[in-house]
Amino acid sequence: MLSRLFIYIALYLFAFSAFAQSKPKGDFLEDTIKIGQPIKYALRFYHAKNMELYFPDSSYSFAPFEFISKKYFPTTTKDSMSTDSVVYTLRTFEIKNSLDLALPVFVIDQGDTIVQYSSSDRIFIKEYFKEIPDTLIFKSNAGYKVVDEKFNYPYFLTFVLFVLVSLILLYFIFGKTILRNYRLYVMHNNHSQFLRVFNKLQKEMEDAPNLTAIEKILGEWKNYLAKLEQKPINTFTTTEIISLFNKEELKENLQKVDRSIYSGSITGNPSNALEVLKKFSNKRYKKRRKELKNA
Repeated sequence: MLSRLFIYIALYLFAFSAFAQSKPKGDFLEDTIKIGQPIKYALRFYHAKNMELYFPDSSYSFAPFEFISKKYFPTTTKDSMSTDSVVYTLRTFEIKNSLDLALPVFVIDQGDTIVQYSSSDRIFIKEYFKEIPDTLIFKSNAGYKVVDEKFNYPYFLTFVLFVLVSLILLYFIFGKTILRNYRLYVMHNNHSQFLRVFNKLQKEMEDAPNLTAIEKILGEWKNYLAKLEQKPINTFTTTEIISLFNKEELKENLQKVDRSIYSGSITGNPSNALEVLKKFSNKRYKKRRKELKNA
């Protein structure tokens, strides 16, 4: 009996040690790129097979790189350990000689999110011009050139001054009302555009359920809330969004959508969960609009 207990303890310590020592591995698949050229970046994680985790999606900030696309690979399991991997397609417009990148893996442990970063990998930027001369050589041209007539600057400056004075007077008389109405118009326009995109993607998902459509809908929802609330919600984790709004129906349905995305298979009825997210955004829109009207 004691020997069996020691075996269980040893196996538990081995599994805990493997988890504690595991670290995501991130690598560029090329050594050098040109500015704006797509580049592949592979992220792998070796972990205990029962561990719940997810990789960064399109809403994550890959700075100094920009996200283009990603490709997940099926989980491979051997004995008690599994390997998950994804290949991102990125690009950059930075003009530095080299850039480093390390991406996180989010591990769900008893309702908490633990972030584990990969090792940093470096890629070099190919230069288009190796050397720029200190002085420029001008080519002389003694040919005849037609010169335009002189511009009437006094009249132009008088007109500009008149316009500026008129705008200043209008601002002091109607400025607050105009600005508030403009913000209400922008808010309404953003909400209408969000609903069009959301409904279109939701219908596509209902006609042909797939994880890509669900992920796009969630990304549009986060980006819209970020504009509406003027907070970087599109960079927040699910736990942070739930904590920000503290709504039980939001917590339950947002977690349903996350489980479908990060488990790699559609579970339950995501259409109902997405409908709840849309209704929540409508409530937040009405609340923010009322606040702006009464400001």
